[in-house]
Amino acid sequence: MALRSTGEFYGIGESIGTYAVGRDWSGNPAQYAGNTESDFLFIANANFKITENTSIETRNYFVENVFNSFYLKPRIDINENVNLEMEWLHQNKIGEGGNPIDSLRYFKANSSDILGAKTTYILADKSSISMGYDRIFPHGQFIFPRECGREFLFSFPKRELSEGSALQTIMP
Repeated sequence: MALRSTGEFYGIGESIGTYAVGRDWSGNPAQYAGNTESDFLFIANANFKITENTSIETRNYFVENVFNSFYLKPRIDINENVNLEMEWLHQNKIGEGGNPIDSLRYFKANSSDILGAKTTYILADKSSISMGYDRIFPHGQFIFPRECGREFLFSFPKRELSEGSALQTIMP
């Protein structure tokens, strides 16, 4: 994998953690950088136009021995100026989550889910105003390596790393 701004090639596992790392379940800096084992990455993307006003986008990221992320985004054009989009992201741990040692593991939860909604109003000059919302369910943690690109969720800043969001506080 050739990472942006590096000029070098990395193995898939080696590339995860090249940029700043996220947070672990305790809120401390994660320890997966240089400790993630994965041999390949598979990415699939498909867009379907169901009707003139309805479409669905799907994406899937499979990182061997680490995680699988499946993304589904239906869109309805209510009229020429207003559209409504929904999104669902489901992630599963694959294999050992990147490392057999829990403290060095990239993906620790068995699964994670995010639901979101966004409405957009298109102005006459082709500018737009939108309002989006995402909810990360408490059973998991959103994980997506910066090395794979930017997050595509509605309410996440497009130039920020949001990895490690929705940490649970574990009460004794």
